[in-house]
Amino acid sequence: TMLYESVISVLVGSPSNQAVLYAGTGDGKVQRCDNILSATPVWTDVSAGLPQRWVTDIAVHSLNARRAWVSLSGYSTGHVFKTTDAGATWTDVSAGLPDIPVNALVLSGLNPEVLFAGTDDGVWMLREGGVWERFGTGLPRAVIHDLLIDSGARLIAATHGRGVWSIDAVVGI
Repeated sequence: TMLYESVISVLVGSPSNQAVLYAGTGDGKVQRCDNILSATPVWTDVSAGLPQRWVTDIAVHSLNARRAWVSLSGYSTGHVFKTTDAGATWTDVSAGLPDIPVNALVLSGLNPEVLFAGTDDGVWMLREGGVWERFGTGLPRAVIHDLLIDSGARLIAATHGRGVWSIDAVVGI
């Protein structure tokens, strides 16, 4: 299929396989391309099982391109979904998050089993197999628009109206 139905809201490549690219759109679609370096890339719609909400971000596991997380905007549905099979199936991993938009995702650089989510109410963290918990003493409970982990294992959070914040993000599983 072609990737043209809606506004592309996010493009994320796999850190472990440069031929894999995930795309999210404003109409709630997620598509994956396994041959993006080809002259004729082929896109696969992997949206089945996801709510039809604006796709705000995608995080791809650093060692396994088949493992990814998708964040969604809106209310009254799950906001973070995980796949372990390249999008063939999705699992809602939102339990414990407030019912608010999730705007950004990033995996810990030191431990790819730890996921951070930037929401409309600050930063939240999920350890693999655990529950969501608020992250970051001193971080404002503001809208977080973007997250990244820098080379010093610090979480950088870009807020709406409260500036850019950084905090040590070394977290054990």
